[in-house]
Amino acid sequence: MILNMDIRWNKICILAFRALLLTIALFLAQVSKSQQIKGSVYDTLKLEDVIEGVVQNNPVIKESGELITMSELSVKLAQSAWLPMINGSASYSRMAPIPSFDIPQFGHIQLYPNNNVNLEVDARQLIYDFGKTGKNVQFQEINQEMAKLTVEQVKEKYALASAGIFYSLYYIQNAKDIVRDHQNTLKKHLELVENKQMTGSATQYEILSTRVNLSAAKTQLSELQTAYDVQLLNLATIMGTKLENPILYADTSLINNLKLEDSSFTFASAHREDLLLLDRRQTSAYLNYKLIKAQTNPVLGFFGNGGYKNGYLPHIENPLANYMAGVSLQFPIFNANRKKINLEMASSSISQLKYESENTQRTAHDDITTSYLQLKLSGEKVNQSKIQVQQAQEAYNHAEINFKEGFLTNLDLLYASDILAESQLQLLRNKMDYITNLLKYKDSLGENIY
Repeated sequence: MILNMDIRWNKICILAFRALLLTIALFLAQVSKSQQIKGSVYDTLKLEDVIEGVVQNNPVIKESGELITMSELSVKLAQSAWLPMINGSASYSRMAPIPSFDIPQFGHIQLYPNNNVNLEVDARQLIYDFGKTGKNVQFQEINQEMAKLTVEQVKEKYALASAGIFYSLYYIQNAKDIVRDHQNTLKKHLELVENKQMTGSATQYEILSTRVNLSAAKTQLSELQTAYDVQLLNLATIMGTKLENPILYADTSLINNLKLEDSSFTFASAHREDLLLLDRRQTSAYLNYKLIKAQTNPVLGFFGNGGYKNGYLPHIENPLANYMAGVSLQFPIFNANRKKINLEMASSSISQLKYESENTQRTAHDDITTSYLQLKLSGEKVNQSKIQVQQAQEAYNHAEINFKEGFLTNLDLLYASDILAESQLQLLRNKMDYITNLLKYKDSLGENIY
């Protein structure tokens, strides 16, 4: 009885263990699948998703991020001049012959041991270098800030490029819907005209014209699909991920009361990476001038060493503890005018950056103004296109009613249908132009879009 119970209990444990393993395996498979989908496949796509994927996965951005690492290490390397330098050394050597001589009543005297042993620790510490190390640290810290701004520039560049591809895809996605609707309308017209031909109220010319328009719509749809595939591939490449016909969502609403004011230029001066980078370059040039000027400053330092070695009279074979400590002062006497030449070169670089700063400020001012005017124009075109779409829709409705009542031909109705589809596509293009111009305007002000 007990044996049977043990067997049943063992079977229950085995089944429970198998069920647990199966549950864990299914859970891990589901987690792996969900992570794969999250990391590589998008069912829906927004601009925020695109920019996030680009910033995280693009290899060029990752490569530029190493600039920050290198600059941080350069700062630490400059600061290490204040730390002591400690070295240890050990040596053994055997010498022969050794100078020796005999002195009466004293015996045989050997000046050096045959076996020479030396264990030594050497230490050096900078005490004061009259600002040389401090200026070098400041110079490297400015370079670190420049590296960060350079990385920000790269991120902004790729974010803006990916946004352009995203809105191109968004346009094509919605343009295909417009062309499909127009294609379906043409098919209905073709059926209607073919039925009217049977009754003798439509000509072969009307049928052929409708078929030509339908063929043109099919060609346009094929061209849009090809353009969509190409742009989707470009977006997947720049994002470093996999995209399979995602549904794109975008906000195409206009921003009201957008004005160009003096505060806009002030904001740009404090946020545009190119202006900030140029300011850091000027600071770096000034620090470089000071650093060159300080290169000939004296250096006061401490040195010391100690250890064990043999060779001391009278017991030259016995190792003894020894030490030496002191201070040193190093100063240049003549450097063949190198300092003077380097200072003149650094001064010329400062002047060059000053002129470059003036030119960049003017270019930034023109860039902001031009971006604002283009944005304003694209907004007006969107509002005008909305009116045109509304009028085209009303014209098509009237044409359809008049066609049914026999006051218009099928060609007139086809023309109204083409005008409506083209107006809808134009409105969509103007909306995309507005959004891209809005991003360019924000970029000209120094606003990060990522």
